[in-house]
Amino acid sequence: MEDKFGEAFTKLPPSKTAPGSGFMNNFERIKRGFGYQEEDYYTIAFLLKVEKSPYYEPDEDEVVIPQ
Repeated sequence: MEDKFGEAFTKLPPSKTAPGSGFMNNFERIKRGFGYQEEDYYTIAFLLKVEKSPYYEPDEDEVVIPQ
């Protein structure tokens, strides 16, 4: 996430990004399904202040994770 979003991610409080946070719990759930699902990508609801990125959908406030 740091590589994709830089400070937009790293400056968030640990309560939003650390192990056990809602985001990380959702990420772990999706990660376990890689290779077993038919989707081309997964999304996780997460509010970030990011310039244009193929890994973020600002209209939906979602991080996009390609399979």
